[in-house]
Formats: sequence, structure tokens, C-alpha cells
Amino acid sequence: LSVKHAFLAYSLSVLSAALPAQQIPTEWEAKSRIASLTKTVEEIEAVLAKVDLERWKSAGAAEAYLTQYHEAKPQFGALRRNLAELASNPDRVGAALDVLLRFEAVDHYIHSLREASRKFDEAALADELDAKVGESFTVRDRFRNYVVELARDRD
Repeated sequence: LSVKHAFLAYSLSVLSAALPAQQIPTEWEAKSRIASLTKTVEEIEAVLAKVDLERWKSAGAAEAYLTQYHEAKPQFGALRRNLAELASNPDRVGAALDVLLRFEAVDHYIHSLREASRKFDEAALADELDAKVGESFTVRDRFRNYVVELARDRD
């Protein structure tokens, strides 16, 4: 992750230069944002747990979708661990970048699995996943802003 950290740190510095400076959130506010993001991740995971892989197989889902479903589980676990680490040390830039990068990786899986659930599972499940992902945008944006402010403060 060191190359990714460097790239993300550079990206954040460019982004932070373009954004108006804001005060870094207090520890309580940071922990609140981290808790909100953790809840969002858990809610998305709960929806994905409803996926019926047997239905996907019988509907002709490509093996790649099934593989992505299985690969997503440890990614979500790692994201939850990164979030727990950050919650205990919310002022660590490296831990915040780990969460941001891990969420980007998880987001790739979410997008693909949303597509597969729409094609090979019940429409209601895909709609529920779409709704949870839609709800997550504000939480994720607030967290991204926190990381930018944290990086700016530590720079």
C-alpha cells in the first residue's frame, strides 16, 4: 500500500489545495464520522449477505461474479478492522488513508455485485443495495473531507 499511500497523499494534497480550509474535526466528531462509516459498511454487508448464489448460478451468472462475491468478504473484514484501528486513533493519517483506500477497493466489489444482483437475483435485493449505497454517499463524502483536513493539518 505504500505506493497507493503516496499517490493518495498526493491526490489529497491537490484536493486540499483546491478546497477552502476548514477546521479539523474534534476527536469526538472524527469518531462520530468513523462510526457512521462503520455502520454504513455493516449495512451494505448485511444486504450482500442476502445474496442467493445458487440463484445466480442457475440464472447463468459468470464465474467472475461468484468469485468477486467471495473475494469481497475478506475485503469487508479488512475494512472493518481498518475502521476499528482508526476509531482508536482518529488522528493517524496513515490509518485514515488505509480506510479510504480499502473503501475504494470494496467499492469496486459493491459496484460489480450490484450489477450481478440486478441481473441474477430478485430486483428488491438490488434495489435495497442501491438504496444503501446511495445513503452511503453523504457519509463517505464527510469521511473523505475529514481525511483531507487531517492530511492538511498534519502537512
